[in-house]
Amino acid sequence: MEFVLSNCKNEKIRTSYRVSVLSDIFLDYKEILSEREIYKYTSFKTESGKSDFLLGRYSAKTAYMELKVSKKLCDIEIQNGIFGQPFFTNDSEFELSIAHSERIGGALVFDRAYPMGIDIETRSRSKNKTDVFQYITKPDEVESIKRIPACSSDDDQTLEFIVAWCVKEALTKAIKTGLTIPTDLLRIEKFTKCDMLNDEDLFQCEYKNFPQYKGIAKISNNYVIAIAYPQQLTVNKFE
Repeated sequence: MEFVLSNCKNEKIRTSYRVSVLSDIFLDYKEILSEREIYKYTSFKTESGKSDFLLGRYSAKTAYMELKVSKKLCDIEIQNGIFGQPFFTNDSEFELSIAHSERIGGALVFDRAYPMGIDIETRSRSKNKTDVFQYITKPDEVESIKRIPACSSDDDQTLEFIVAWCVKEALTKAIKTGLTIPTDLLRIEKFTKCDMLNDEDLFQCEYKNFPQYKGIAKISNNYVIAIAYPQQLTVNKFE
């Protein structure tokens, strides 16, 4: 998996991202989590809560190890800030964003000079959240998304709402507020196909109230994944 960005000087921005499922994890949770993370992990009352937490941490730590050498996953510690935003406790060079949905976890690790956010939604789980997705999605946004080939040719009537949700939540993670701000601020200006990347399942969007960011989303058979990133950067690869 690769998410490659460059700046105006054509310099590559250091990023790494991972998407993981439970079958990818062969290690015991004690080999993945730090002592404080283990305390939080064991405090979850449901198995789904535990698996989501573990998948997010595992995805983030394996992505981090692509950028910096670490002997053990459990030596990398991730905690959460006041708005729930994750951060590395032992690294000030890189930041991260975590997402999970129905036993799929995703994470993006990036140079702290270039704030970003990631979100992921499984298409099966999202059918149960249609009312929420529709609430934050405006009719003009839906029409803009439907013009994207990957959405217009799909029989899933909820796909456009899933896409809108993902790119909006990715933005809230990039600006480190989460969904604590009015959803009207997350309005999408327009969606366009990523012609330069030559992938029918990839498209970009611009944010009406946050023009300093862009969003890019990828549609797969099982899930939608979106990343919000600084608009001054160019996406060279997302697969």
